[in-house]
Amino acid sequence: MEILDRMKLYRVILDISGTAPPNNKIVKDERLVQVVRMDGFINGNLNVVKNFTDAKVHSFDDYLDALDQAFQTVVKADAVGIKSGLAYQRILFYDDVAKADAEKIFVKGLNNADAQERKKFDDFMMHAVCEKCAEYKLPFQIHTGIQAGNYNTITNAKPTHLTNLFRKFSDVQFDLFHGGYPYMQEAGLLAKYFPNVYLDACWLAHISPAAYKRGLDEWLEIVPSNKIFAWGGDHGIIEHSYASLKLAKDLVSDVLASKVVSGYFSLKTALSVAEKIMGENAIKVYNF
Repeated sequence: MEILDRMKLYRVILDISGTAPPNNKIVKDERLVQVVRMDGFINGNLNVVKNFTDAKVHSFDDYLDALDQAFQTVVKADAVGIKSGLAYQRILFYDDVAKADAEKIFVKGLNNADAQERKKFDDFMMHAVCEKCAEYKLPFQIHTGIQAGNYNTITNAKPTHLTNLFRKFSDVQFDLFHGGYPYMQEAGLLAKYFPNVYLDACWLAHISPAAYKRGLDEWLEIVPSNKIFAWGGDHGIIEHSYASLKLAKDLVSDVLASKVVSGYFSLKTALSVAEKIMGENAIKVYNF
């Protein structure tokens, strides 16, 4: 943990791949906390239920009860939030589907459902997950914008597709990952419009340092500074995250320095903004 000391990190939010309760085998350090993906529940993967509960699923109500038990398990294990990466698989627009319609698809069998029916089911379950986030007061991280790899459909990941969720679930704090790149302006407007939407620049410094500076420079003019998370390492190797942090600090310094030189910020304001976007905001939103 020496490198965490050198980085002066207060908390590290881990995203362990797969849908399962927080992993008890991670190194015991109070700085290491975890979010849990609920994509398996949204997709109707019955095998995921077994990761959280021994309860038998014989009906759609049983399945929804299992989702609630999963959230109880997550809370007891001190997870700090929920995450979804479904922008890699589908469009981020989740329509408001009636429970009866989703139940018919579930009873029919998801393996027998066509693409339109599968989307309807996923849409309903995403709303169900948002309801649980509100009930258990857990922030919801959502992958938006650029997907890793090639041959992806970038328009699926537009953050504006999520507008109906932001409006319906006003009690849920939505953390929009990667600044929505290349839709950074749209993401910024969503954070301006909706009190429950936050901008997360994780990975953005690596995607494009120029885009990072351009995005942060503009966000600081239209979005309250308490709604921006300026850095996330987004790496599986801690040394890479260390380099990522150093890069982000340089980029943040450049942006804030230009604001001071232009007279847009005073030095005192710039330092206050730096403290917020590099730590204080996350402490408040994730209840550290």
